Amino acid sequence: MVDFFRLFGVQKNENAGQADELAHINQEMYKKSVELNERNKTLSLLQKIDEIILSDLTHLNEIAEKVTSLLVTDIDFQLVSLFLHDKQASKLKRIALSQSPGAGGGDAQQEGPAYLLEIPFWATDNLIIQAVNEKVMKFSSGITEVLLSSRSGVSAPEGIQSVFAYPLSVRGEVIGAMVVCMRETQDELSEYRRDLLNRLGELIGIALDNSLLYNEVQASNEKLKTLDKLKDEFVSLASHELRTPLTSIKGSLQLIMGNPQDLLPFQQELLGICLRNADRLIRLVNDVLDLSKIEAGKLTLKLSDQIVSHLIELALASVSTLAKERQTTIDVSLSSDLPPVQADQDRIVQVLTNLLSNAIKFSGSAERICVVAELRRVAWDDEGVVRGRRGVDRAIEISVTDRGRGIAQEDLDKLFVPFHQLDSSVTRETPGTGLGLAICKGIVEEHGGRIWARSEGLGLGTTVTFLLPVEGPPRRRLFVADDDSLFVSLLVEIFGSAGYLVTSASDGEAALQMIEQAVPDLLILDLLLPRVNGWEVLKILRAKATTRDLPILAVTSLGASDAEQTLALGANDYLSKPISPSVLTDTVSRLIAGAERRRRDAEAEKVAERLLVARPAVDQGVERVRLRILVVEDNPINMELLERGGYELYTCGDGREVMRQAKTHRPDLILLDINLPHIDGLTLARMLREDPETRAVTILAVSAYSVAGDKERIRQAGCDGFIPKPIDTKTFLQTIATLLERGKAQ
Repeated sequence: MVDFFRLFGVQKNENAGQADELAHINQEMYKKSVELNERNKTLSLLQKIDEIILSDLTHLNEIAEKVTSLLVTDIDFQLVSLFLHDKQASKLKRIALSQSPGAGGGDAQQEGPAYLLEIPFWATDNLIIQAVNEKVMKFSSGITEVLLSSRSGVSAPEGIQSVFAYPLSVRGEVIGAMVVCMRETQDELSEYRRDLLNRLGELIGIALDNSLLYNEVQASNEKLKTLDKLKDEFVSLASHELRTPLTSIKGSLQLIMGNPQDLLPFQQELLGICLRNADRLIRLVNDVLDLSKIEAGKLTLKLSDQIVSHLIELALASVSTLAKERQTTIDVSLSSDLPPVQADQDRIVQVLTNLLSNAIKFSGSAERICVVAELRRVAWDDEGVVRGRRGVDRAIEISVTDRGRGIAQEDLDKLFVPFHQLDSSVTRETPGTGLGLAICKGIVEEHGGRIWARSEGLGLGTTVTFLLPVEGPPRRRLFVADDDSLFVSLLVEIFGSAGYLVTSASDGEAALQMIEQAVPDLLILDLLLPRVNGWEVLKILRAKATTRDLPILAVTSLGASDAEQTLALGANDYLSKPISPSVLTDTVSRLIAGAERRRRDAEAEKVAERLLVARPAVDQGVERVRLRILVVEDNPINMELLERGGYELYTCGDGREVMRQAKTHRPDLILLDINLPHIDGLTLARMLREDPETRAVTILAVSAYSVAGDKERIRQAGCDGFIPKPIDTKTFLQTIATLLERGKAQ
């Protein structure tokens, strides 16, 4: 302690009053020093807990154990225990317990007193249950009535004079309890200790709630993925089981009808009906399978240079019988400057055939249909064509126009929705499943193009148009480093026909120079290269930031003896020659897809993790501006995520109330489910865009009913973005943040 008598040069026997005053100052300075030390400890602890909340820890017990350990080591609490409310079992279950070495004589889990693992809610004499039920802090001077079991022979730990039981509440709901044991009596607690205890309850409640929410979201997503996989397997199995007997039925009918002289007229007519319906069922099965592939992103295209006029001729041949029956004339107008287009012949013919069939079916007898194909410039912002394709500035536009029933303006966006048909009365006259245009949309967008419809209104005909970029979809770049020219030629043949751009080098030095100039999507690396061998190439590439994450497939004729070393140096996979072409192509596809997935996750990681958990507010004298979001959908998980992100939320379950709430609350963003009761979500989006008061609001659409590429339909309605369900947490949060940042910039 500082001697203020000596410090100020005061003689003890000269002035007793002055000495008492200095002694009082000395005592006050010491108290302030103790308080400052406690305050620094408190701030340091809160910062460490904050770091735990914002870390990548997601396991509930791990978070709880780290928090309780901090409270014991940094704040000198004798014992801290956390409990979680198990609603189904009607119990509090212990998830973590930490204690100082002198508070029980050993490990709390094994050697010390018999601490309670569970506390049933019927045990109303227990202090923790009382705190949870009454939602208030409870105090006791002994630990026996709080944490210890009632087994005979168990004595309470020494040194504990006060026990506090705190309910952990989030949004008014108790999710658990915290128990803190200390040496000090309740009267000896400093102001900072009391304040710390009050703040800890709120802070730890948020930490545990975030972990529970994250795990709940992950479990929901895994369940949805499993259901989606089961759906795909069912569709595939059902398609196979249906197509096999249908093919036999169709073949048998054709054999019988091959001898018409043996059949009576009414028999021929009945067999004809059977054959047409068999064809219809086969088309339905094929459509369902195609749609399933499109939604799963598994539609495979066999790309090659195609002449547009030839594609149209093939489609005309497919609908010639139908056109003849309806006495329909089809006029074709082609520009003379049409270049070849990279496309899958069968799939584009499928699109054209569907558009022509619809035009014929929905037109009257003896009508004219017009097919136009021309080369056009692509606008810089034509996202449906240019997205991810630098240098693409031209596309072939193909239109099919009829003079039939036409379509109301409000129904145009519904044309490409699976299983959606505009009018049931029309459906009975012109049968169909409502899958054709949805499949056309998926095929066109898989080619890198887009498709849309125009109509002046009912009775005025319809035009359906689609664009195909002249350069075709972006081609994957594959680099082969191998001195076996025959093997390289084989890879060029295999992957070139699959749409890859393949380049090669015959030695390691040349391979490193070429990769430095242009990093490929994947490297196939022979280990026994001249000049610089494959192992050295691996080391060099993994040491550079530009190639650290490059997918590398090592191939060699040495066998599997060096696989472990090769993988340890950074190869993503290892294959021994001779290699089956199917194994090779599957491995390359898997490695590229995995690299793209990791890249997307890395881009979303910072934003997603920042928003997934809420940083607790600390009073710094500055009021934080909270961005407002109007949520027009009913998924509570999404609302919890946004609430944790610190947004100010308003909810609306009825589309008819959206316009009023949007004008009242002036949100920065509207999260809009496009499948609303009473009013279509896209119609609502257009209404928001047309109203001067809501025209500038950012709109993010979500829906559980979508196919690959539904983005164009959403964009045309005026939405700024679209996320299909099931929602990926990171993508969802990143999209919200990006749109809001863009809105603030504007």
